[in-house]
Amino acid sequence: MYSNRINVFIALSQYLNFSETANRLYMTQSSVSKSIFELEKELGVKLFERTKKGCTLTVAGEAFLPEAYHLVSVAENIKAKVSRLPSGESGMLSIGYATELMVDPLAECFRGFVKKYPAVNLSFLHHSSISVSRRIANNEIDLAFGRYDALIKRDGLEWRHVFNDPIYVFLPLGHPLAGESAITVEMLADETINIVSREINPGYFDVIQMLFYRKGIAPFMNTDFNERKSILFMVRIGRGITLLTKQWLKTHCVDDIVTLPLEEEYAYFDNGVAWRKDNANPAVSLFLDELFAYMGTSSDAR
Repeated sequence: MYSNRINVFIALSQYLNFSETANRLYMTQSSVSKSIFELEKELGVKLFERTKKGCTLTVAGEAFLPEAYHLVSVAENIKAKVSRLPSGESGMLSIGYATELMVDPLAECFRGFVKKYPAVNLSFLHHSSISVSRRIANNEIDLAFGRYDALIKRDGLEWRHVFNDPIYVFLPLGHPLAGESAITVEMLADETINIVSREINPGYFDVIQMLFYRKGIAPFMNTDFNERKSILFMVRIGRGITLLTKQWLKTHCVDDIVTLPLEEEYAYFDNGVAWRKDNANPAVSLFLDELFAYMGTSSDAR
């Protein structure tokens, strides 16, 4: 092969002796000579001048030597990358999520994964929960982060809990409840609840609605929003309240909004990861092993 001739050339340039090179490479001297002859013929230049004690590099040989080292390095990198593909240590892993808050708490886990498997390229894709559910079911993405009810309704999927994200009440500054240490659902019975519609985010809407329905309360739900930042702005100007998770509290808290924990049994989002049972990408299992080890749980799927 061409790469073998390159290696023979590099060895001969080091030892400058056909016999010594043959011994070092466990080849016959005639095989070394043949490799160099074929390489010179292919390149169309003479690489060595024979001497009584061995040989020396020609001007062309000296010019070709650094290129030879580069060619060998490229070939070795390609070989290593291809050899890792069957085990999943190289390749691509595509990850979908409905909101960045579902992956932000796992940044340290992702850092550990890319450090351990640097040849695996990660692709993060932000879609609506409905779109993420469809894409993971259609094998368009490898992993999907989201709620169980939003993802596992599709056939052929596995799902594992990753973390709970507690729900907080976001109130405008000066609200009558702002001085409380915690809030219950009953305390919000007469409030306007600003929330994205079920069409935009069915999982989020259903969780919030069921918190009230379990207590026999049917609050006014203002759903004239297509994203949460608009909801927060309405709260800031004193037009209603909203319920968002602890992750939103970390990243979107402002001075004119008061945030208080919601003390209810089901006041949290059960966030997890889903994947297709028949996904053939070996990087999936590698990442799941890292994820569940990071979370201190097993990889047994629901």
